[in-house]
Amino acid sequence: MAGKIFRHFLTMPLRRLTRNLLLGIVMLLGVTLVIAFYIHQQEHSHTRIVSPSGGSEGVQRAIEKLGPEGGEVLLTAGVYECDQPIVIRSNYITLRGAGNATVLRLKAGANCPVIIIGDEAPTPRREVSGIQVTDLAIDGNRLKQDVECWDGSCDTGEKTVIRSCGVVVRRAVDVSLERLNIYGCRSAGVVTEKGCRRLAIRELSASDNHFDGLACYETEESLFEGLHLHRNNCAGISTDLKFNRNLISNVMLSNNGKQGIFMRDSRSNVFVGVVVVNSGEQGIFIAQTDKDPETAVVGNTFTALTVSGCKGPAVRVNDKSCKDNVLTGCQFIDNADGLSEAASGLVSMRSE
Repeated sequence: MAGKIFRHFLTMPLRRLTRNLLLGIVMLLGVTLVIAFYIHQQEHSHTRIVSPSGGSEGVQRAIEKLGPEGGEVLLTAGVYECDQPIVIRSNYITLRGAGNATVLRLKAGANCPVIIIGDEAPTPRREVSGIQVTDLAIDGNRLKQDVECWDGSCDTGEKTVIRSCGVVVRRAVDVSLERLNIYGCRSAGVVTEKGCRRLAIRELSASDNHFDGLACYETEESLFEGLHLHRNNCAGISTDLKFNRNLISNVMLSNNGKQGIFMRDSRSNVFVGVVVVNSGEQGIFIAQTDKDPETAVVGNTFTALTVSGCKGPAVRVNDKSCKDNVLTGCQFIDNADGLSEAASGLVSMRSE
């Protein structure tokens, strides 16, 4: 049989033989190009899939392999052990998990945040934008952290200005956090700081954190919607420095150790549909920072606010400088006190 094939090959016209050889070469080149293109696509893809085995280092490598045009890192289900922060320094990057099945857990003694969005320098050197972190659980493992601040005593330089939080957003614009479940952090669940604008934080659950569920500094024109902040040792929400012109909507703040909301240096914010339940002290605490009236809480509106079961006043205004705040259609139920003011008339209460 083999001899017949060989004789047929020898007797094949030269033109036909040449054509078949060329066809074979073309097919071989085609297959080679397809394989090369596939390899190139894998190396330069805008989407990278990461499994838990590499921990935080594997996630960081995947982020850094994305090009300047950005892309998406998909985290499969499982527990990712984190001994260093996952830092997103580049624009237009999405970090997406598989919901509560994807857990980023801080290792014992790591003493650092789990995710940093932005530059980690004490004063961020550049602004980041177009970043999304979504569908993740973050376990701060706070009982096994030695200190609150990254690598040492707080605010002693370099990394120590950044706390051991679930997510720290720094000097960022047009960044979104969605469907995150953050618990057990040595500091706060989420911190926004150093000049953030147009953030969108939606469907955040933050619980059992050593300080606050959500802490905002130097943050403006942002949306906070559908939050459930509960069982944090201090406040559900803390707005403590230049928190201006933001919208906070459809929020449940329950069983927090001190306040549902702690406010200083906050102006022209709109709160709609906020429910505060069973705070250890006040439902909402409003004050200036120390003795500086320039850091007062001024011109904020609360609509359809419900405060119930708090061991202190539903709303406490602690300083005369905090004025022109309006409560519309609010309910205070079974608190130790209703509205408490440093001087009468600081808050305007309206039925509708």
